[in-house]
Amino acid sequence: MLKITFKSQYRKASTAAGRGRLTFVYTVAGSPKELQAYADTQGEYLREDDNGKPLFFSTRYYGASCNLLPNADESGFYPDTSELDQLAALADQYGGAVGDAIAKKLADKLSARGANKPRTSPESSDSPASSKPDKSGKKKLGDLG
Repeated sequence: MLKITFKSQYRKASTAAGRGRLTFVYTVAGSPKELQAYADTQGEYLREDDNGKPLFFSTRYYGASCNLLPNADESGFYPDTSELDQLAALADQYGGAVGDAIAKKLADKLSARGANKPRTSPESSDSPASSKPDKSGKKKLGDLG
């Protein structure tokens, strides 16, 4: 399966309407066959980094990494955001402390810090998002993943 990994971002030149559009750049990795399929769908629009890795561009941020799936008609590829979409729906659905805990989990998933590095400071034990066990030994709501 193809996978995209965040590489950089830039803002396109300003337009008459205001600031330029923010663009996110990802490197694409996969098997030689998958990479060839990606290259074929990109055609003349295929761009590669200095190391020859194909690039994926988007005006949306998909987190530190994400799977890249083929369209049903195999005319292109799209980022698989199903897990993030589900978390966002849960945060919206529940609101309050539960929604806040889910939204925090979503923010951690989207950030490179949350995806690649451990937290540098522990959460307080009275926080609804704390993953420390309570008196019964069960973990609290914050242990979502």
